[in-house]
Amino acid sequence: MAMWLKRGKDAQARRDADDKVRATVEGILSDVERRGDDAVRELSRKFDGYDPEDFFLSKAQIEAAPDPDAARREIAARLDRLRSPFRSAERFYVEEIVAPSETRRWICEFAELAAAAPPSGGRRYTYRP
Repeated sequence: MAMWLKRGKDAQARRDADDKVRATVEGILSDVERRGDDAVRELSRKFDGYDPEDFFLSKAQIEAAPDPDAARREIAARLDRLRSPFRSAERFYVEEIVAPSETRRWICEFAELAAAAPPSGGRRYTYRP
């Protein structure tokens, strides 16, 4: 049995959430188009709590840091926080998440069934008399 980490909403609630997401994204895109980097910086502070002097770090800047390895670890940790599926699910109103450990056996079972299925030889259709 699947272990549900989060349950979904009814159809109307999902439509309402989709409309809200669409309006939010359209507003963000419009703001970025209008204000450029200032809008990106504001959004970075708001959503990620990240506000560097510059969003670009060259290899030379990383190597020039007092502790380049620590700088790399900090960058990796920041990226890991940003790619969390739970963070993305919450931010983008994903309604259901199933633990991957619970779905693996279903995917394996499907793959075994698909591999054992006879190949499709196509169908021959003829005209009816």
